[in-house]
Amino acid sequence: PGRAGNSTPPDFSDPEQYELRPYEKSAMNEVFSGYIDNKLKFGGLLFSQGFRLGYLKLNKEILWDPRGLLSYEFSSGTLLSVAGGKYSQYMQTNMSYFDNAPVVATTPNYVSEKALHSVFGVEQKFKEFSIKGEVYYNYFYDIAYGYNSPDEEDNNGDPLTYINSGRA
Repeated sequence: PGRAGNSTPPDFSDPEQYELRPYEKSAMNEVFSGYIDNKLKFGGLLFSQGFRLGYLKLNKEILWDPRGLLSYEFSSGTLLSVAGGKYSQYMQTNMSYFDNAPVVATTPNYVSEKALHSVFGVEQKFKEFSIKGEVYYNYFYDIAYGYNSPDEEDNNGDPLTYINSGRA
């Protein structure tokens, strides 16, 4: 567990798979973010576009995540839709990382984890219920993976325990 190339996360209920170390520091990260969207409807055609902006003060990374949806509802109650967009998450504010590797919360050289999402959907509406099916494709990048670096340390001499393919 915790080595590059090992995709299985450690089992935190098994004390043989991890070592508890006291961490006496606290961290505060400031994130500023917002989301704007606009919907246009013409008959059965709906177009919704939007974007999320985010800023993490720790590493001064600005996120711009555009997203969109195009759908058409036929008079028969059948709805076809296609949607996609970019979704990002700051590692330094992810509680999973913070709980398991608190040094991540204070390390400015990590960039956000990112994904491009796309989906195609078909929905059939009936009087009392509807049936919906969707097909997804997601492309992930700048994803963190476990790594105990013998060469990289934070300012306190602790080894960097998570890295990702992007650097700020």
